[in-house]
Amino acid sequence: MSKKKKRPRRWKPRPTFPAKFAVGAQVRVKPATTDPDFADIPLGGWAGTIREVDQRSDPPTYLLEWGERTLDHMHPVYRKRCERDGLELESMWLSEKDIEPDASEPAVIEQPSSIVTRPLRLDDQDDRIRAVLGLTSDDPLPPANEENLRRYHRYLTTHLSFPFQAKGSVETGPFEQTAYAFTVVGLLDADQCDDEDGVLCEAEWKDESAELPLAEIEATINPHNRRLIEDYSYWFGNWPADAFTAPAFAQQMPFGSNPAPPPGKWGLLKALVGYGLYGATYGAVLGSLLAAVEGARTGALVGAAVLGLAGCVAGAKYGMLVEVVNRIRYGSLVGGTLGAVASGVVGALLGAMVVAFAGTLGGGVVGGLVGRLVKRNAVGLFVGAAVGAGLGAVGLAFHQDWEEALTGSLHGAWMGAGAVMLLASVVLGSQVLADHNRANG
Repeated sequence: MSKKKKRPRRWKPRPTFPAKFAVGAQVRVKPATTDPDFADIPLGGWAGTIREVDQRSDPPTYLLEWGERTLDHMHPVYRKRCERDGLELESMWLSEKDIEPDASEPAVIEQPSSIVTRPLRLDDQDDRIRAVLGLTSDDPLPPANEENLRRYHRYLTTHLSFPFQAKGSVETGPFEQTAYAFTVVGLLDADQCDDEDGVLCEAEWKDESAELPLAEIEATINPHNRRLIEDYSYWFGNWPADAFTAPAFAQQMPFGSNPAPPPGKWGLLKALVGYGLYGATYGAVLGSLLAAVEGARTGALVGAAVLGLAGCVAGAKYGMLVEVVNRIRYGSLVGGTLGAVASGVVGALLGAMVVAFAGTLGGGVVGGLVGRLVKRNAVGLFVGAAVGAGLGAVGLAFHQDWEEALTGSLHGAWMGAGAVMLLASVVLGSQVLADHNRANG
């Protein structure tokens, strides 16, 4: 018996429902109405102006912008919860059944008769930090100023187990970090806490010792210590005392080095040259492939489109998390844009190299073997394969048409170097300017 073929689904326009109130109408909340998010917060008597109408729900819903009288009479707990959860204090969406026209005489604004504070949950990171600082679940996390750092210091002093093994990393070059392991023997006095470095710890490595910010290390063996440090680092990094404090220009080597001053003009020039070499290498490889290998342009376009779309989605999701955690605007838009651009640039090169697969594959295999012999670890294998694949692709391009490949690589090199150095100069210049302004108050 043959199956019946399913009919294609037809998309029907979503129905709308008539709205009782229009934009600009003055309304107030009916008595005995509670907040949709907090059942112990009554809204009766809250009055405001309708700013938006959504007729797709039944009954329609309205965005109310609260008036001054309502804002002045809001309960402090409600204000705390809005700040804690990132909710708009000045407005709220409500159903048509919950509001009525605002009469000329102001209504009585209902106040909570019994605030129900949720118990702190130990499985919630924010709640664990609130417990350390003596807060309730209704309180937003406070800034990491000196007073709160002293409180956290007292807690960590009595709850961390010393000594313990830890690890950290330091930036040793462009896109390069070096990991190191050490022993933490204790915390420095609370008087040495500040809102820039936070709580400091004393670390020992071989025959040397150093003072390190606790937020920059990770306990490696003791899970109890690891959880305490992760909670502290999360709070210190996301609730700074000054949200507009610019980050330090460069990290210092924690052991065996003296504090270094901010880089001067030669340090900036060296950084720009380093970034320029990365850009020139990228441009030379891509330029030679586009000029000499048939189909490389199509591959580059497809690769840029596919990876750019994936990077846009991933960047938007990450930006949304950053937006929520740090309470900033447009995090999703910025993250999506940066993700699309960065992934698109990588995708263009990979797409062109896929077209030149004969050279890419052969060079990657040889490069991976050489890298494995030199470094004898997975990093060496990966780096060797990447370098070998690029050289193999360029070799194929020169084999097919060395004149076109040479011209394309030269054009690509100077264009890539110029673009990267321009972008790097803007970023580095902005950081130097921020450091200069901060130093001058």
